[in-house]
Amino acid sequence: MAAQSVAQVVIDVDVAHLDRPFDYAIPKKFQGRIHLGSAVRVSWGGVRRTGWVVGIVSASKHQGELAPILVVLGEEPQFTAAMLSTYRYLALRGAATLSQVLSLAIPPRRAKIEKASLPRPGGEAFGGSDDVALARAYPGVVFHPGCRAVLTAVPHLLKEHLASVIRSCLASETPVIVVVSTVAQAESLYAWIRQGCPGVAAYLVTANQDPAERYRAHLAGMHGEAQIIVGTRMAAWSPSRKPAMMFVWDEASDHQRERRSPRVDALDIAVARSHLEGFGFVAAGFARSIKAQALVDSKWAQEVLPTNAILRQQIPQIRVSSPTDIERDGSSARALIPDSAFQVLRKGLESGPVLVQVPRASRTVVLPCSCGEGDLEEGEICRQCGAPMRRFEVGIGRVAADLGRAFPQTKVVVSSAEQGIRRDEVNETAIVVATPGAEPSAGRGYQAIVCIEADLLVYSDDLGALEQGTARWYSTFALAAPGAPALLRGEIPAALKRWLILWHPEKLAQALLKERAELGFYPARWIVAIEGRSLDVGPVVSALEASGVESLSVLGTVMMKEDTETLFAQTGLGNEIVRSLIACDPKDATELMEAVAAIRATRSMARQAPVSVVVNPPEMF
Repeated sequence: MAAQSVAQVVIDVDVAHLDRPFDYAIPKKFQGRIHLGSAVRVSWGGVRRTGWVVGIVSASKHQGELAPILVVLGEEPQFTAAMLSTYRYLALRGAATLSQVLSLAIPPRRAKIEKASLPRPGGEAFGGSDDVALARAYPGVVFHPGCRAVLTAVPHLLKEHLASVIRSCLASETPVIVVVSTVAQAESLYAWIRQGCPGVAAYLVTANQDPAERYRAHLAGMHGEAQIIVGTRMAAWSPSRKPAMMFVWDEASDHQRERRSPRVDALDIAVARSHLEGFGFVAAGFARSIKAQALVDSKWAQEVLPTNAILRQQIPQIRVSSPTDIERDGSSARALIPDSAFQVLRKGLESGPVLVQVPRASRTVVLPCSCGEGDLEEGEICRQCGAPMRRFEVGIGRVAADLGRAFPQTKVVVSSAEQGIRRDEVNETAIVVATPGAEPSAGRGYQAIVCIEADLLVYSDDLGALEQGTARWYSTFALAAPGAPALLRGEIPAALKRWLILWHPEKLAQALLKERAELGFYPARWIVAIEGRSLDVGPVVSALEASGVESLSVLGTVMMKEDTETLFAQTGLGNEIVRSLIACDPKDATELMEAVAAIRATRSMARQAPVSVVVNPPEMF
């Protein structure tokens, strides 16, 4: 064949043993039109399939005639060689196929957008006045292109942090990718960037926007025309022709977690792109994740902390309920909003709006009989004390109603996913009742904040419950006006109280990371959960043990259902659903994941039942 006449194509099928390139002939009519990153259509099993070109070579090792590429989907390559290396790395680490990553990272093509012209880079960046406050908060720190930093942010200074990064990057012609946790944040920052950087080629990338606009931003990145891209988690995949600066805001938020395969978080993508594509890296937020702390401890990233003087000026006065408070509240201590919380809210309403955070929009509470000894169904009467068992719903509606009765002259605003999230700022005197993440901002900051039932956020089977709970509280308290009172109601770990009150999320992250290391959990150990029928999981675990990964160990196997006797009766021995946990040192993680991929491909080729693989699962058993 002629030079460069064979395209290596990854087919868009999520089958383990097909997770490799296949050779296709490039017809003469497509010579010069197909490049690495081109989207094409090919024949696969008699059906037309979409694929991506991951290589172009002069000859194929395939014996026999090659099938030709049928259609070239546009003239625009969708990724570069550097981006492909990141895709492959994240697919392997996430126990996914390359086609799954490509489908996640690359937006659907829009032919009309390819024909439209893109704005040329140019325009002016923000003025330099924002640097004054930032220099006081982080003396001597400069966010330059190519840096790797994990930053503890100061409330009310997000835009100063970001403006400093944008100015330095635009001055050196370095593209900037800003990843935030919510659509509302992304849209607000995009509008602010467009106003503060007139003429600069800026793009917005969120799940809510027109798909054509997302594809426009994708092409602008591929062409090297995008100077700033701001968006939610999917913006982390935005292409760049040269190394960019990636700024991940609120990196500890659960909104930055990917629920689809390959289940890589925004932070995972940013770290991979820094390592493989030479990107700059800044992970910032009011809280800090264990992953980010591990980057600091390993010296991969520099820790950037604000001065204590700035913290004292900007943070609220946080108080966590104690046994003394419970005694002082007397009979109201068991109420959702006790007397101590009402006092905080009443004082705050003298100056402006106040916020009450409710952990869940609704939950069921069961009240036993008076003596607590009866094993009753709802409505049944206890023979010992004569009282019935009762069940009722509590949550954001109940709290709003109680506050409305307590403050009849004050407006009560409810904000939650179930009842509608308020997006505009709250500037009038009002009581805002909101679930975590649904809190609207207040123009001058909330004059008081009360978080109730704190224990519901931090006590869970999820390993990250404490981490996620504190991330939500830090973000909520950051909405308070400097010096405003903030009360956290509920039983929480003692160590958490100290670092929350002093606003030292890095200390809390250090403590949690140390605890994970003592227990042998991620990120101290790389953990893979294998789930499926026991007769399928067993051979997979045995094969992994024989794979030669030096530090590999089997932590254990558990049933996925509690009623073991019923399960055996229904399914029979070998058909019960189990989970086995495999662990290794982080340095051996790539070797373990290569073994997992090889075993899954072999089983897929033999048409054996698939097993589910979850990397570093949020719950161990």
